[in-house]
Amino acid sequence: MPEAKRIYLDHAATSWPKPPEVLQAWADYHNRIAGSPGRGSHRGSLDATKQVDRVRGDLSEFFGFRDRDRLLFMPSCTHAMNLAIHGILKKGDHAVATAIDHNATLRPLAALRARGIIDFTIVEAREDGTVEPDAIRRAIRKNTKVIYMNHASNLLGTIQNVGAWIQIAHEAGAIACVDAAQTAGHLPIDMHRMGIDILAVPSHKGLLGPSGAGALLVSKNIHIEPGVYGGTGHDSENLTPNVEFPGSFEMGTGNPGGIVAWGAGLGVVADAGVDTFIKHDREMIGLLIDKLINSPRVHLYGPRDISARVGVLAISIDGVEAHEAGAILDASFGISVRAGIACAPYAAKACRAPEGGLIRISVGRTTTADEIETTAGAIHQIAGS
Repeated sequence: MPEAKRIYLDHAATSWPKPPEVLQAWADYHNRIAGSPGRGSHRGSLDATKQVDRVRGDLSEFFGFRDRDRLLFMPSCTHAMNLAIHGILKKGDHAVATAIDHNATLRPLAALRARGIIDFTIVEAREDGTVEPDAIRRAIRKNTKVIYMNHASNLLGTIQNVGAWIQIAHEAGAIACVDAAQTAGHLPIDMHRMGIDILAVPSHKGLLGPSGAGALLVSKNIHIEPGVYGGTGHDSENLTPNVEFPGSFEMGTGNPGGIVAWGAGLGVVADAGVDTFIKHDREMIGLLIDKLINSPRVHLYGPRDISARVGVLAISIDGVEAHEAGAILDASFGISVRAGIACAPYAAKACRAPEGGLIRISVGRTTTADEIETTAGAIHQIAGS
């Protein structure tokens, strides 16, 4: 018998299935282009350079970023956040992060602190995952250089008031760095209008591209140093060349095929409109909340107001550990979710998650109401047993 259709509800980890345009762009690149971008003068290399630069421009326009050469392609959003930390903070600096931040932010900061280079403050969050702007303001010191902002919690889906945070950062003379791992492609982001100094984005989530690509967008007034060194395709005789954008930050060949495929995913999002995707996600999450909210053994986390969240809902089930529930949903019902604390330990603590973490359900553009109905029914069965 053919395998039953799976219900994929782990879009906060990576979107799936990828649009046909993305798969076709990836295949076309690898079937047609022979050469590394910026690494030669033959037609294959020049074409690769042109294709990657086109996506650089499209992404810059999409995010309202005016310094396109300072859009730096990275292997992932995690690598982008590491560059935003290691490439900026120096001896004696202080940084501010929050309890909803992902370990892609917290661990690099902790590593610098353990080496005696910097100090940082983690601002507490409310139980629903919101962080008060005044708490950010109170955490600032005279030597605060950067405020790192998670636009939306990957565990709880809570959207933060980053506009207020950015204003507070600038009033204190600090850099405003936004981690948009859960909002790029889901919420409108305009760096110029919002005043964002640094933005980190992934390819493979809301922008529908493949894994293995991300970007850090660094405004012109920000000094940043490369974190990796190697071949850049220019000034090869000099072992200590001047820093140039973007080449000094994009060592080696990287993932040009993935970047071109990412451009195709971006096109799908831009054509449909970001508002279309977030409207659909909230409809699906709202339906799931309605189906689960009256279950006495199922507990919901994060804001009840669906306009205050992206397409993520975290739950727990009395008497069933999160990883066990996730395994049952997968094996018995063909439903893919995330179980645990989703690399967000302080967010789990803030919302008082049970030991073992939460069951995270995250929807995407392909999620249907029938799939939500089936998932709610499966959760009720697990809770009832």
